[in-house]
Amino acid sequence: MDNGLYALVCAVELSGIQLIAMENAIGLPFGILCNDGETYEKTIFSTVRKFEEEISYVAEMWGISLMQFNGNDKERIRELFEREYLERMILGPLDVTSLCELAGKWQDERKCGYLLCIRDEEKNWQILNWKKGEEQLLSPEQIMDMFSIQGVKEAKEQFTARAILDVDVLKCYGNQKSRYEYTLQKAGRSLKEAWEAGQGPEAFERCVRMLEGQPQEQWREKLRDDMTELIRYKNMLFQLLHESEQCRAAQVRPQLREEIRNFICRADQLRKALDERSMEHWKEHMEKLEDSERRITENWDLWVNLSKRMK
Repeated sequence: MDNGLYALVCAVELSGIQLIAMENAIGLPFGILCNDGETYEKTIFSTVRKFEEEISYVAEMWGISLMQFNGNDKERIRELFEREYLERMILGPLDVTSLCELAGKWQDERKCGYLLCIRDEEKNWQILNWKKGEEQLLSPEQIMDMFSIQGVKEAKEQFTARAILDVDVLKCYGNQKSRYEYTLQKAGRSLKEAWEAGQGPEAFERCVRMLEGQPQEQWREKLRDDMTELIRYKNMLFQLLHESEQCRAAQVRPQLREEIRNFICRADQLRKALDERSMEHWKEHMEKLEDSERRITENWDLWVNLSKRMK
């Protein structure tokens, strides 16, 4: 999960339910990619949408007013800490290893991450570890010293800071039907974009080609963990469809729910096989996952009828 969303949700004190809704609206669970064009030190599979590409529009949908700075001059961001009216800022994407050097107890297995900075009651800046619920008092100088983008391709060679200016509470907790409609449209586009890029359903075949001939112990656990994540994504999609029907944002044909169940069942079978080191049929499991993802992608427009298209 992209921890930029964790930072945003914690910054505006939203619930975990809102976090899932934001992940869906960004399109995070939709459109599978195989990372075969680069090293897969962390994950073999990822998804089309990223926090950086979508967050500004999604924040607006939730009534969150942001002031964003992008640039090569880190000094400009340092100046933001001196503005008394700013109380919550998200820095990143940044190099998490630089954070761990100054706050060694906050270890993160990924290089790319985000830093949530909040003023306390005495107007001092703290950084918040939203995973552990811990805070650490730091000066703006210390915070900027740890703000490094070296080796973080998501940063695109720029320092980024987002200050939360205001939250419209009514808009934040309302506006559900339009959010569901937008999210389902985003899901359909993400599925199609992945497929048109030779990914989506074909990501599983690409994965098999990439892993064949490589020592299984180099990738077995990564693939098992990725199956857990893909199951989570499909469960999120299943719940999204259910909630969309409840608020009359869409009508969903039962075939789509059945195919999502098939995908989850097949991914779970592969996960168990990988966990038990029962590797004889892993490629057959991948072929079945490809079939399910293909049917979901091909039939999305037929199986999901948005309210805007309803009579």
